[in-house]
Amino acid sequence: MPDDPKQITEEHVRDATMGMRVQRLTPTSVNSYLRVLKAWLRWMKIPGADGVPIPVPFLQAPRLVPRTFTAAQQRALLAAKPTSMSGQRVLLLAKIYLDTGARAEEIIQLFMGDINLDDQLIKIEGKGSRERIIPFSRELRGDLHRWIEQFPDASQDSWLFPTERGHISYRNMHRDFVALCKSVRISGRRMSFHSLRHTFATSYVANGGDPLRLQRVLGHTNLQMTSRYVQTQTRDLSVVHERFSPLGSAQGKDGKKR
Repeated sequence: MPDDPKQITEEHVRDATMGMRVQRLTPTSVNSYLRVLKAWLRWMKIPGADGVPIPVPFLQAPRLVPRTFTAAQQRALLAAKPTSMSGQRVLLLAKIYLDTGARAEEIIQLFMGDINLDDQLIKIEGKGSRERIIPFSRELRGDLHRWIEQFPDASQDSWLFPTERGHISYRNMHRDFVALCKSVRISGRRMSFHSLRHTFATSYVANGGDPLRLQRVLGHTNLQMTSRYVQTQTRDLSVVHERFSPLGSAQGKDGKKR
Protein backbone atom coordinates (compact mmCIF):
# COMPACT_ATOMS: atom_id res chain seq x y z
CA MET A 1 0.00 0.00 0.00
CA PRO A 2 1.23 3.55 -0.67
CA ASP A 3 2.18 5.78 2.24
CA ASP A 4 -0.58 8.21 1.33
CA PRO A 5 -3.94 6.40 1.76
CA LYS A 6 -5.54 8.72 -0.82
CA GLN A 7 -3.37 7.11 -3.49
CA ILE A 8 -4.79 3.62 -2.91
CA THR A 9 -6.36 2.18 -6.05
CA GLU A 10 -8.17 -1.00 -7.07
CA GLU A 11 -4.82 -2.34 -8.29
CA HIS A 12 -3.39 -2.04 -4.77
CA VAL A 13 -6.33 -4.04 -3.41
CA ARG A 14 -5.77 -6.75 -6.04
CA ASP A 15 -2.04 -6.84 -5.25
CA ALA A 16 -2.77 -7.16 -1.52
CA THR A 17 -5.16 -10.03 -2.19
CA MET A 18 -2.64 -11.79 -4.41
CA GLY A 19 0.09 -11.25 -1.82
CA MET A 20 -1.96 -12.99 0.86
CA ARG A 21 -2.62 -15.91 -1.47
CA VAL A 22 1.11 -16.16 -2.21
CA GLN A 23 1.63 -16.45 1.55
CA ARG A 24 -0.75 -19.43 1.40
CA LEU A 25 -3.52 -17.89 3.47
CA THR A 26 -6.81 -19.66 3.00
CA PRO A 27 -9.65 -17.86 1.18
CA THR A 28 -11.48 -17.59 4.51
CA SER A 29 -8.49 -15.88 6.16
CA VAL A 30 -7.97 -13.58 3.18
CA ASN A 31 -11.62 -12.54 3.28
CA SER A 32 -11.30 -11.71 6.98
CA TYR A 33 -8.48 -9.25 6.21
CA LEU A 34 -10.35 -7.87 3.19
CA ARG A 35 -13.40 -7.10 5.32
CA VAL A 36 -11.22 -4.99 7.60
CA LEU A 37 -9.65 -3.28 4.60
CA LYS A 38 -13.06 -2.57 3.08
CA ALA A 39 -14.37 -1.05 6.30
CA TRP A 40 -11.22 1.07 6.68
CA LEU A 41 -11.43 2.38 3.09
CA ARG A 42 -15.06 3.38 3.66
CA TRP A 43 -14.22 5.01 6.98
CA MET A 44 -11.39 6.97 5.33
CA LYS A 45 -13.81 7.92 2.53
CA ILE A 46 -11.25 7.02 -0.11
CA PRO A 47 -13.00 7.11 -3.50
CA GLY A 48 -12.13 5.08 -6.54
CA ALA A 49 -11.63 6.32 -10.08
CA ASP A 50 -15.36 6.88 -10.63
CA GLY A 51 -15.92 8.64 -7.30
CA VAL A 52 -17.51 5.67 -5.51
CA PRO A 53 -15.76 3.69 -2.74
CA ILE A 54 -12.99 1.41 -3.97
CA PRO A 55 -14.46 -2.08 -4.49
CA VAL A 56 -12.97 -4.87 -2.41
CA PRO A 57 -13.95 -8.19 -4.00
CA PHE A 58 -13.87 -11.26 -1.79
CA LEU A 59 -12.56 -14.68 -2.71
CA GLN A 60 -14.88 -17.63 -3.18
CA ALA A 61 -14.46 -19.61 0.01
CA PRO A 62 -15.15 -23.35 -0.04
CA ARG A 63 -18.39 -24.45 1.61
CA LEU A 64 -17.13 -27.18 3.90
CA VAL A 65 -19.45 -29.72 5.48
CA PRO A 66 -19.29 -29.09 9.25
CA ARG A 67 -17.77 -31.80 11.42
CA THR A 68 -20.42 -33.40 13.61
CA PHE A 69 -20.68 -36.30 16.00
CA THR A 70 -22.52 -39.33 14.66
CA ALA A 71 -25.57 -40.67 16.49
CA ALA A 72 -23.51 -43.59 17.83
CA GLN A 73 -20.79 -41.24 19.08
CA GLN A 74 -23.35 -39.05 20.79
CA ARG A 75 -24.83 -42.07 22.56
CA ALA A 76 -21.38 -43.21 23.66
CA LEU A 77 -20.55 -39.74 24.94
CA LEU A 78 -23.80 -39.33 26.88
CA ALA A 79 -23.49 -42.83 28.34
CA ALA A 80 -20.14 -42.00 29.94
CA LYS A 81 -20.00 -42.32 33.75
CA PRO A 82 -17.03 -40.27 34.94
CA THR A 83 -16.30 -40.49 38.66
CA SER A 84 -13.92 -37.55 39.06
CA MET A 85 -15.09 -33.97 39.54
CA SER A 86 -13.32 -32.84 36.37
CA GLY A 87 -14.89 -35.69 34.41
CA GLN A 88 -18.40 -34.84 35.62
CA ARG A 89 -17.78 -31.19 34.83
CA VAL A 90 -16.67 -31.75 31.24
CA LEU A 91 -19.54 -34.17 30.60
CA LEU A 92 -22.00 -31.52 31.79
CA LEU A 93 -20.27 -28.96 29.56
CA ALA A 94 -20.69 -31.31 26.60
CA LYS A 95 -24.37 -31.80 27.41
CA ILE A 96 -24.95 -28.03 27.54
CA TYR A 97 -23.31 -27.78 24.12
CA LEU A 98 -25.48 -30.51 22.64
CA ASP A 99 -28.65 -29.11 24.21
CA THR A 100 -28.19 -25.39 23.51
CA GLY A 101 -25.60 -24.95 20.76
CA ALA A 102 -23.95 -22.14 22.75
CA ARG A 103 -20.35 -21.10 22.13
CA ALA A 104 -17.40 -22.17 24.30
CA GLU A 105 -16.74 -18.73 25.76
CA GLU A 106 -20.44 -18.31 26.50
CA ILE A 107 -20.69 -21.57 28.47
CA ILE A 108 -17.54 -21.31 30.56
CA GLN A 109 -18.54 -17.79 31.67
CA LEU A 110 -21.98 -18.77 32.95
CA PHE A 111 -22.98 -17.71 36.46
CA MET A 112 -25.21 -19.68 38.79
CA GLY A 113 -27.81 -16.94 38.40
CA ASP A 114 -27.91 -17.48 34.64
CA ILE A 115 -29.57 -20.87 35.13
CA ASN A 116 -33.35 -20.86 35.56
CA LEU A 117 -34.19 -24.43 36.54
CA ASP A 118 -37.91 -23.71 37.05
CA ASP A 119 -38.50 -22.46 33.50
CA GLN A 120 -35.62 -24.44 31.94
CA LEU A 121 -33.89 -21.37 30.51
CA ILE A 122 -30.26 -20.24 30.30
CA LYS A 123 -29.26 -16.59 29.96
CA ILE A 124 -26.31 -16.25 27.59
CA GLU A 125 -24.13 -13.19 27.07
CA GLY A 126 -22.91 -13.48 23.50
CA LYS A 127 -20.67 -11.47 21.22
CA GLY A 128 -20.95 -7.72 21.63
CA SER A 129 -22.50 -8.20 25.11
CA ARG A 130 -25.78 -9.21 23.44
CA GLU A 131 -27.90 -11.30 25.77
CA ARG A 132 -30.21 -14.08 24.64
CA ILE A 133 -32.33 -16.65 26.43
CA ILE A 134 -31.99 -20.29 25.38
CA PRO A 135 -34.32 -23.10 26.49
CA PHE A 136 -32.94 -26.45 27.60
CA SER A 137 -34.37 -29.94 27.97
CA ARG A 138 -35.76 -31.66 31.05
CA GLU A 139 -32.84 -34.10 30.91
CA LEU A 140 -30.32 -31.26 31.15
CA ARG A 141 -32.34 -29.72 33.97
CA GLY A 142 -31.68 -32.81 36.11
CA ASP A 143 -27.95 -32.72 35.33
CA LEU A 144 -27.71 -29.00 36.14
CA HIS A 145 -29.66 -29.47 39.37
CA ARG A 146 -27.31 -32.23 40.56
CA TRP A 147 -24.27 -30.12 39.65
CA ILE A 148 -25.48 -26.98 41.43
CA GLU A 149 -26.31 -29.01 44.54
CA GLN A 150 -22.57 -29.67 44.94
CA PHE A 151 -22.04 -25.95 45.68
CA PRO A 152 -24.42 -25.16 48.57
CA ASP A 153 -22.59 -21.93 49.47
CA ALA A 154 -22.62 -20.54 45.92
CA SER A 155 -24.44 -17.28 45.20
CA GLN A 156 -26.16 -16.04 42.06
CA ASP A 157 -22.89 -14.31 41.12
CA SER A 158 -20.78 -17.46 41.51
CA TRP A 159 -19.32 -19.14 38.44
CA LEU A 160 -21.20 -22.21 37.28
CA PHE A 161 -17.87 -23.95 36.57
CA PRO A 162 -15.54 -22.49 39.21
CA THR A 163 -11.83 -23.02 39.74
CA GLU A 164 -9.42 -21.62 42.29
CA ARG A 165 -8.59 -18.75 39.91
CA GLY A 166 -12.09 -18.01 38.60
CA HIS A 167 -13.90 -20.05 35.98
CA ILE A 168 -12.55 -22.98 33.97
CA SER A 169 -10.33 -22.06 31.04
CA TYR A 170 -10.97 -23.20 27.50
CA ARG A 171 -7.60 -24.95 27.41
CA ASN A 172 -8.38 -27.13 30.41
CA MET A 173 -11.92 -27.72 29.20
CA HIS A 174 -10.68 -28.93 25.81
CA ARG A 175 -8.05 -31.14 27.45
CA ASP A 176 -10.67 -32.83 29.62
CA PHE A 177 -13.03 -33.21 26.67
CA VAL A 178 -10.40 -34.96 24.55
CA ALA A 179 -9.77 -37.33 27.47
CA LEU A 180 -13.50 -37.99 27.80
CA CYS A 181 -13.82 -38.74 24.08
CA LYS A 182 -10.90 -41.14 24.17
CA SER A 183 -12.38 -42.92 27.19
CA VAL A 184 -15.47 -43.81 25.13
CA ARG A 185 -13.39 -44.58 22.02
CA ILE A 186 -14.19 -41.45 20.02
CA SER A 187 -11.25 -40.19 17.98
CA GLY A 188 -10.43 -38.06 14.96
CA ARG A 189 -11.20 -34.46 14.02
CA ARG A 190 -14.55 -34.47 15.81
CA MET A 191 -12.98 -34.16 19.27
CA SER A 192 -13.77 -30.48 19.73
CA PHE A 193 -16.52 -28.55 21.46
CA HIS A 194 -17.26 -26.67 18.26
CA SER A 195 -18.15 -30.00 16.65
CA LEU A 196 -20.82 -30.32 19.32
CA ARG A 197 -22.20 -26.91 18.31
CA HIS A 198 -22.29 -28.10 14.69
CA THR A 199 -23.99 -31.30 15.84
CA PHE A 200 -26.70 -29.35 17.66
CA ALA A 201 -27.31 -27.08 14.67
CA THR A 202 -27.48 -29.84 12.06
CA SER A 203 -29.72 -31.98 14.28
CA TYR A 204 -32.00 -29.00 14.87
CA VAL A 205 -32.57 -28.52 11.15
CA ALA A 206 -32.72 -32.24 10.35
CA ASN A 207 -35.51 -32.66 12.93
CA GLY A 208 -37.62 -29.89 11.40
CA GLY A 209 -36.38 -26.89 13.36
CA ASP A 210 -36.99 -23.40 11.98
CA PRO A 211 -33.77 -21.72 10.71
CA LEU A 212 -35.03 -18.34 11.98
CA ARG A 213 -35.36 -19.70 15.51
CA LEU A 214 -32.03 -21.46 15.17
CA GLN A 215 -30.46 -18.12 14.26
CA ARG A 216 -31.64 -16.68 17.58
CA VAL A 217 -30.48 -19.73 19.54
CA LEU A 218 -27.01 -19.70 17.99
CA GLY A 219 -26.66 -15.94 18.42
CA HIS A 220 -25.99 -15.20 14.75
CA THR A 221 -26.52 -11.62 13.64
CA ASN A 222 -28.07 -12.61 10.31
CA LEU A 223 -29.69 -15.61 8.67
CA GLN A 224 -26.92 -15.90 6.09
CA MET A 225 -24.50 -16.94 8.81
CA THR A 226 -26.92 -19.62 9.98
CA SER A 227 -27.46 -20.86 6.43
CA ARG A 228 -23.73 -21.26 5.92
CA TYR A 229 -23.26 -22.81 9.36
CA VAL A 230 -25.96 -25.44 9.05
CA GLN A 231 -25.70 -27.63 5.98
CA THR A 232 -27.90 -30.64 5.40
CA GLN A 233 -26.05 -33.89 5.92
CA THR A 234 -25.82 -36.44 3.10
CA ARG A 235 -27.83 -38.93 5.11
CA ASP A 236 -30.72 -36.48 5.43
CA LEU A 237 -30.56 -35.69 1.74
CA SER A 238 -30.83 -39.39 0.96
CA VAL A 239 -33.95 -39.77 3.10
CA VAL A 240 -35.64 -36.74 1.55
CA HIS A 241 -34.65 -37.84 -1.94
CA GLU A 242 -36.20 -41.26 -1.38
CA ARG A 243 -39.47 -39.64 -0.30
CA PHE A 244 -39.79 -37.11 -3.10
CA SER A 245 -38.02 -38.69 -6.06
CA PRO A 246 -40.62 -39.93 -8.62
CA LEU A 247 -38.73 -43.19 -8.97
CA GLY A 248 -38.15 -43.66 -5.26
CA SER A 249 -41.73 -42.85 -4.28
CA ALA A 250 -43.02 -45.27 -6.91
CA GLN A 251 -41.42 -48.13 -4.97
CA GLY A 252 -42.74 -49.59 -1.76
CA LYS A 253 -40.61 -50.40 1.25
CA ASP A 254 -40.28 -53.94 -0.05
CA GLY A 255 -38.83 -52.63 -3.30
CA LYS A 256 -41.89 -53.50 -5.36
CA LYS A 257 -43.67 -51.06 -7.62
CA ARG A 258 -46.83 -49.52 -6.18
